[in-house]
Amino acid sequence: MLRNLLDSSRKFYALLALALAAVYGKALGFEFLSYDDYFHVTNNVLVNGGELSSLGRIWSESIHGLYVPVTYTFWLLEAKLSLWFWGRLNPGFFHAVSLLLHLAVLVSADRYFSERFENKRAVRLG
Repeated sequence: MLRNLLDSSRKFYALLALALAAVYGKALGFEFLSYDDYFHVTNNVLVNGGELSSLGRIWSESIHGLYVPVTYTFWLLEAKLSLWFWGRLNPGFFHAVSLLLHLAVLVSADRYFSERFENKRAVRLG
């Protein structure tokens, strides 16, 4: 059975998604963290209004001493969608997007290494 899961990409990716959901799915019901979400998202005027006009500053300036324009662009787009669908910044939506991005990275890494090494099982058990 394990061999069957490791040999089939579709089944392996489904297993990854289930594992990710089992471990982190509870986070979908959590609020924003006071640790840094307020600093970077909810109280950040370049992100929390969902205004695309903020992209110029996001890509040309460091924000709070950080230059991470891709991250801030994602958060801006998430804020825009969240405001459009829910009328507010929905932390569950932000957490869901984060989980999907993590899954995309796992799948991308699997595909990258599976193309470079013959033994897919070794790559996936890695």
